[in-house]
Amino acid sequence: MKKYLISLKSYIAIMSSLTFLFITIFSSSLVALILWLFDIRLSLFFSVAIVCVLTTVLSTATFYFGTAYFLRYIERFNKASKRIGDGDFSVRVERNRDKFRGNFIYLHELDELADSTNKTVSELEKMNFLQKDFISNVSHELKTPLSVISGFCEILLDEPDEADRKRYLNLIHAEANALSELCENMLLLSKLDNNTIVPQNDVIRVDEQIRKALSTLIQKHKSEHELELLLNPVSLKTNASMLMQVWINLLDNALKYSKSKICIECFEQNGEIVVRIKDDGEGIEPSKLERIYDKFYQCEESHKKKGSGLGLSIVKRILEHLRGEIEYKNTECGVQACVKFKV
Repeated sequence: MKKYLISLKSYIAIMSSLTFLFITIFSSSLVALILWLFDIRLSLFFSVAIVCVLTTVLSTATFYFGTAYFLRYIERFNKASKRIGDGDFSVRVERNRDKFRGNFIYLHELDELADSTNKTVSELEKMNFLQKDFISNVSHELKTPLSVISGFCEILLDEPDEADRKRYLNLIHAEANALSELCENMLLLSKLDNNTIVPQNDVIRVDEQIRKALSTLIQKHKSEHELELLLNPVSLKTNASMLMQVWINLLDNALKYSKSKICIECFEQNGEIVVRIKDDGEGIEPSKLERIYDKFYQCEESHKKKGSGLGLSIVKRILEHLRGEIEYKNTECGVQACVKFKV
């Protein structure tokens, strides 16, 4: 498919030439007709001079009114930029209907600029929404554990029973750890968003790193899941600490939401290192799969007690830095996360 129906340079050149040719012929014919009708005798010099003056006047008038076509676009950009400057990101620059473009992507450069502007404003609108949503979620996520900690501290002040005091202290400790983990995740996300270059000088065995992450998490969760490990020895040059964070988050999700069995595969295929983590959880609604990487997004209300909704956001951002990709999909018996790296 071609990009432009006609470029602005070609459009202006063609229109200028055709306009000048048409007006020159029209002016010459008009002057000749007037001289013939009124039987006026003029020298060739004066005849040509009159034609030139008339052509100049008519050409100027034609171009003056003809520029209205371009001014309509510029006026649209001007109105849109003012509204964007005022913080209104719902504005869009109006484009001509598709039927004028036919099989071409754009009418011309101004049409392409309008499309690019609309895409930029759409991203700004999305970022503005995410920022507001982020602030709201952070406030909520911080308020909940702080309220719990404050409430149990008040109970402890009046609680004489030693067993109950110990139970409440354990609950306060758990909430404080959750709060600390939330802050660490937010700091990590901020770091990932602001870093453009991540050093990747570590040569690691992916299968061994997955085993290490799994061992740590099994102790943490005191998990009794049935594990099926199909880990082939594969090596990758990457950032070891950041990649470990990927496995920690993905395996942590699998252990949280799986009912009884988790299958982990690691192998090299068609020039790619592939890691698949399958669990037998309840699955994710197809309409929600696209949002699972959004900050603080959780598919079900029941999952809120199991995390803050930042894990997959961190995974996605890390893999963008490490030139990897991830795909979540539902399977017949649960959910599968598939991570790929080019060798």
